Amino acid sequence: MLYHLTSKIKNQIIDKIPFITNYIIEKKLDSVQRIDAALAHLLANVSNIDIAKFEESCGIGVVVLPEQIEEEVENIIKAHKDAILEKR
Repeated sequence: MLYHLTSKIKNQIIDKIPFITNYIIEKKLDSVQRIDAALAHLLANVSNIDIAKFEESCGIGVVVLPEQIEEEVENIIKAHKDAILEKR
């Protein structure tokens, strides 16, 4: 995760490395996608960091279980079943 952070960080927010590193150490930024979201949020809000908005935009605290993903995929397939079968 730290390698990804250092390879993606921009000069405008290089001073935020310790801030983001703390989130990585605490396992709050635990995926490449969350680190990318953190960097995007910081670039959009260089001068002012609102912690709540930062955490929300990074998906911190959001947990999606495999069962939830499977259920949602099944729902989408059911909703589009006729079109899927027609295009087979």
